[in-house]
Amino acid sequence: MSRQKRKKIKNQILRERLANIGPILKEEGVDAWLVLAREYNEDIVFPFLTTADYPTARRITMFLIAHEDGVTKPYSISLPDIELDKIYTRDFDYRTEDQFDALNKLVKKLNLKKIAINYSENFAFADGLSAGLYRMLLEKLPKEVTDNFVSADPIAVRVLEIRTDTELEIYPHVMSVAMSVIDEAFSDAV
Repeated sequence: MSRQKRKKIKNQILRERLANIGPILKEEGVDAWLVLAREYNEDIVFPFLTTADYPTARRITMFLIAHEDGVTKPYSISLPDIELDKIYTRDFDYRTEDQFDALNKLVKKLNLKKIAINYSENFAFADGLSAGLYRMLLEKLPKEVTDNFVSADPIAVRVLEIRTDTELEIYPHVMSVAMSVIDEAFSDAV
């Protein structure tokens, strides 16, 4: 399969996954899910929320996934990226504003009350927010925003459990290839 075809499939899976996040947010009683990743220290869920051409965080990458009027709306408060901008609405101009000011402005614009962030005492998969980024959130955002942070425990785990229609369609082929590699690796021929 060509690289272009693999990219197209990964991006389709991302679109489908994002569409499934909104109902999860609603069921868990939160207005949005905020995922932050720092360059060289990505959150565990980060690869599941990025496009095929966005393999690592750039400086600080922020995604805010909101659920408004029955529609999932993914925002990027990050440096510009052509591929990422095809899926996320970028709401940050790095030339004229501070990234955390842009995040605060978006939170106010969307009137978000309860925001899930990735810290957890129970699940490593929901505990990807670094202590440094957490402190930055507390220092740079108003208290009325940070007081409404909640653990993304159930959200991060449920998002990782999602199998989109596209994934379910291609999994039989992926498993077939994997099993043939295993069969050959443990055969007498090897």
